[in-house]
Amino acid sequence: MLSNAIISNLLQYTDDVALLGHTASTGLTTRNDYVDEWYYVDPKNAVQGPFPTIHMQAWYKLGYFTSELRVRHGQNPDSNFMTLGELITMNSEETPFKFKPFTSPVVQLPLQQTQEVR
Repeated sequence: MLSNAIISNLLQYTDDVALLGHTASTGLTTRNDYVDEWYYVDPKNAVQGPFPTIHMQAWYKLGYFTSELRVRHGQNPDSNFMTLGELITMNSEETPFKFKPFTSPVVQLPLQQTQEVR
């Protein structure tokens, strides 16, 4: 079992790496509208969180979570929890907590014709 100091160092390191990955050359975050928050329901049925993705991923890798753990992403308290097993099916066993951006369908707009002024 890892000591608390090692886990703390690991989490600090992963936070630093995440910050570097999300910071543009200007020093501003590249995903201003993205909320990096996860919640889970503990064995006593209490909601825990918010936690950043990097922490959830680290705890998952350390084996702290079972596939039955109920998790949800984001700030909306009305959003549904899903099991970690369902999340693994969606994203992969390697990185179940990875960010999956919402993609809207591409809509082709008609070209607007311009009149030439003479």
